[in-house]
Amino acid sequence: MRNWKTKERVACGLLLAMTALTTVANAENVSAEPLPAVEHERAIEKPTENTGNKTALNSEQLERSLQQLDWPKFKSVIEAIPKLKADVDAYGALGWQIVRGNYQSYSWRKNIDKLDEAQKAQLAALIEKSKSVSKEK
Repeated sequence: MRNWKTKERVACGLLLAMTALTTVANAENVSAEPLPAVEHERAIEKPTENTGNKTALNSEQLERSLQQLDWPKFKSVIEAIPKLKADVDAYGALGWQIVRGNYQSYSWRKNIDKLDEAQKAQLAALIEKSKSVSKEK
């Protein structure tokens, strides 16, 4: 019976780690410099019926864009956003392994929603810059 409880704790710990590891970034190839106005406008959410706010960033669009990045770019983006990086770092190397295996299918929206507008704008800029770097090569 004791062995079962230990396994249950480990499974619960891994589940919590996967849940918390939804936010990660590495500033390796990406800088936090603001994008020109034209590129920044593409990262801004279209107005919604309930908010009507043209400048609110769309978490769903950010999530999809983030999931489409390859692993090195994804990791660099997550490590550049302190709140996202802290969630993953809390679980050490195991956390990064779990994220690497699941980052393209995991729902990042909850973690993105926790960011303030400035951090969302930074995230959008980093994603766009990562995409443009791959297009140039």
